[in-house]
Amino acid sequence: MSPLNLAAHLGQDEFLAQVLHRHYHHVQSAVPNPGELITWDDVNTILATHRLEPPRFRLSIDGEMLPAHRYTAPVTTRRHTVWQRLHPTELHDRLAEGASLVIDAVDELHPPIGRAAMELEQWLRTGVQTNLYASFTAREGFGVHWDDHDVVVIQIDGAKRWKLYGPTRTAPMYKDTAEPEPPPEEPVAELVLHPGDLLYLPRGWWHSVAASEGEHSLHLTFGIQATTGAQLLSWLADDLRRHDVLREDLPIHATAAQQATYLERLHKEVTSALEDPGLLGRYTAMRDSTDLTRLRPSLPHITGLPADPDIHIQLTSSRAQIGPAPDGDGVIFRACDNEWELAKEALPLLQLLTSAAPGTVSVGELVAATGFPIGRDGRRLRSDGRTSSHSGARRPTMTVPSLGLGTYRIHPSALSDAVIRAAADPTTAWIDTAPNYLDGQAQSLLAPVLTQHRVPVSTKVGFLTDRAIKDAVADRALTSDAAEHGHCLSTPYVHWQCSRNRTELGRAHLDLVFAHNPERTDGDPYESLRDAFIALEAEAAAGTLSAYGVATWDGFDTGALSIPSLHQLAAEAAGTEHHHLRAIQLPVSLVTATAFAQALDGDGPIAQAAELGWQVYASAPLFGGELPHLATPELTALLSPDLTVSQACLLATASCPGVTRILLSTSTPAHWAEAQTALRNPAIPVPTLRKVLDVLAAD
Repeated sequence: MSPLNLAAHLGQDEFLAQVLHRHYHHVQSAVPNPGELITWDDVNTILATHRLEPPRFRLSIDGEMLPAHRYTAPVTTRRHTVWQRLHPTELHDRLAEGASLVIDAVDELHPPIGRAAMELEQWLRTGVQTNLYASFTAREGFGVHWDDHDVVVIQIDGAKRWKLYGPTRTAPMYKDTAEPEPPPEEPVAELVLHPGDLLYLPRGWWHSVAASEGEHSLHLTFGIQATTGAQLLSWLADDLRRHDVLREDLPIHATAAQQATYLERLHKEVTSALEDPGLLGRYTAMRDSTDLTRLRPSLPHITGLPADPDIHIQLTSSRAQIGPAPDGDGVIFRACDNEWELAKEALPLLQLLTSAAPGTVSVGELVAATGFPIGRDGRRLRSDGRTSSHSGARRPTMTVPSLGLGTYRIHPSALSDAVIRAAADPTTAWIDTAPNYLDGQAQSLLAPVLTQHRVPVSTKVGFLTDRAIKDAVADRALTSDAAEHGHCLSTPYVHWQCSRNRTELGRAHLDLVFAHNPERTDGDPYESLRDAFIALEAEAAAGTLSAYGVATWDGFDTGALSIPSLHQLAAEAAGTEHHHLRAIQLPVSLVTATAFAQALDGDGPIAQAAELGWQVYASAPLFGGELPHLATPELTALLSPDLTVSQACLLATASCPGVTRILLSTSTPAHWAEAQTALRNPAIPVPTLRKVLDVLAAD
């Protein structure tokens, strides 16, 4: 099942800034096919095949839970255990009398709902439990009540009337010092939810619900776990036990002066901790990494995975954390209350897994995206990221890179079909775009098809469209002076454009963002990149971005940019060498050959980026379609006699050492198939490539 993109339907950043914890929010027809989440047949199967005991499965009427014996019968097994067998006839009678059916934590029983819950968890960075509610009469099952957590409701079938009365106490809690005042007699809003409708309701809002529209109702409620100051202080008290004053006995028998001294010491430690600007980030990261979510086994693979490219891997947590190892040489991966220390070469693999969650990634996709030789020669991939016959992590080996779809030159009408073709093959499942491509429409045109196909996407920040200028200036993210130049990498604008990219693509999380042609900036490109990197590191820290890079046309050729300087700049922006600058994009072809030739000698930006473990994206491999017209038959025969001119030129770029992905912009199935065939061939040897470049240089 494809992602629901609940974040996009609710409003993404605007929702977080203006609605979350503040107001109710109703979105009509947000989920086009709610039956993909669950159907009545699915409900019947769950009830028939699971021994669900109250209160997980229950019937409620007028705010009271019905005794289980009114719709079940006890069964004693030969092992002398007793369970309650559902009696369908009695169940139907109770529902016809006005009871509402409830199944708690249905996200643990039905995978499509579990994936939707994980989407929300990844976006909101907190736990989510989903309950199912079915009603068949206008009689209310729960009366007017409030919940101690925010909820997102999806109406699956039928209709249900919601009366909203608003809150009478700010952020009430399950364990609180006082109860909320009773609600007003008249609701502040009255809504009828139909299939596909979304409703967000903050905690503490009084409400009542009834299937009063003359038809049955089935809806899901995604309960969002609260993250409160009380919880933060409780965690902080445990965290501060490393200080003596927190462990010492209270001086209850001491003098007043001694007690005052103790309290001052205690005050100092607590105040110092609360003044730490990274405190909330540390606490949130701890919650993310310790959340157990929906653990599941991996049978029959109990000791590792076979080297099968078609096996799919899924993180059971969408809130996993990646950070630098304490010794600075490796990465720490934290998830499900566990921690693993891995070699730095595992970083691209971990990033792909985390960015795909709650979806799956095949072993073949991991190999294609990272170049990491997993389980070669039939060995097995172990849970620690090593092959069973090797005692440590290995550097990626040189392979022909993967194909990716570039969107710069594709006709808008062919874009959706091109994405579907790219998504069909795990080795080509990558889309590269930018907010200024296709007259500023590329990302919005991509969004509908991306909801149906989980494909990693790289996008960009830098160039300004007319619409972006108008909106960014209005939002005070862009100055009028910068707007006149047509290009901007300032910190406020990069934040703004990242948010716009997420909205246009319909994704709460960006896989990769390139700073686009920094050599076009007004002034020193490194100063502009410094501002951009600060913003992009902040986006990564906030969990809205996996990695960033630099895309340039001639920045490396002219000497305006260099890999060592970019690496240093990113380290300064991040405050550590474990930054999120992980990729470069530059033209690589037999015509744009400066970096190509340097790479053959193990030098230049491509080789230097590869040495750092960065991904290298080769754009314009056919030089805008002109290269096949420039290459002679003799040159093609020298490269690869069994290929067409276009295929031979494409394979030449793919054979450049250090290049990890070829970006091809093509609208036709035939050209795409040709490119796939070309890249299945062995890499052209370096001596042959040198000879070809020498011939072209002489011409």
